[in-house]
Amino acid sequence: MASALYNVSASTVPLQVLRTTRIIHEAANKWFIPSYSSIKFLTSAPTIESIPDLHPSTPEGRTQALNFFGLKRLRSTSPGHDLVLVDAPGYGERGRPEWGVLFDHYIRTRDTLRCIYLLINAQHGLTEHDKMMLRFLDLESKSRTFNIQPIVTKTDRIQVPKLTQTCNQVRDVILDLAPRCLPLIYSTAGSRDKRRYGRIEIRSSILEQCHVLDKK
Repeated sequence: MASALYNVSASTVPLQVLRTTRIIHEAANKWFIPSYSSIKFLTSAPTIESIPDLHPSTPEGRTQALNFFGLKRLRSTSPGHDLVLVDAPGYGERGRPEWGVLFDHYIRTRDTLRCIYLLINAQHGLTEHDKMMLRFLDLESKSRTFNIQPIVTKTDRIQVPKLTQTCNQVRDVILDLAPRCLPLIYSTAGSRDKRRYGRIEIRSSILEQCHVLDKK
């Protein structure tokens, strides 16, 4: 399953673990708490014709359309949203041809698109579908203004020796297939584990890619 979000030019920096500063951490945490901002479902676009004109994700799994969510500061005087998150249908074995057509059309025509977040399950590693998507996005990003951010998910579901091997393999393949990708982000699946990580890095990345960290 791939999730799309609204950087400018793509990065050619070698992949590494993304490390953000304390200031960025604090800003990211602030942006994603109910007392500072709100996240509102905007619309769902199951077909090309229903994609909204405005630059506008659902729970993991059964996404069958482009789903738009707006993030806005509560005290903002702007009539629009500070950024919009878009959840895209899956492209793996459960994907459908029409979903691919919808996704392709969207990323090729949406000028406000800033970054595409590609979720890679650590338990499965890079699948052939992931590799095809990486090649496609790397090619498209050369003529567009969006970045590609790979995220290795569910890293807490496998043992450390295998995790290290998997992450190294994922990194090497991505460097080969899509060298324009941003540094890897690793995340855990558990929500109660004190050792969970990745969420703050993802939030920080979203704000940086959308250039909203400097907004007061």
